[in-house]
Amino acid sequence: MDDKVKLMTAYHEGGHALVAMFTEGATPVYKVTCMPRGQSLGHTSFLPTTDRVSVSLKEYRAQLDVAMGGRLAEEIGTSCY
Repeated sequence: MDDKVKLMTAYHEGGHALVAMFTEGATPVYKVTCMPRGQSLGHTSFLPTTDRVSVSLKEYRAQLDVAMGGRLAEEIGTSCY
């Protein structure tokens, strides 16, 4: 991978992690890596604190926020250089 791809992957995964940390209802972050794993360039792992039987609307919205946080972080990152 070239340096630009590595940087964008770091922004992307960092965006997922930051949004998850600051979004009420999001599943807690367990681990973040920018090392390629199979088909993905990085990975953010989440670890729920309890077993889930159902998901509330707040939790669904938090999942959407976290998912979009990676892309938004890439957009912000590309505007910096």
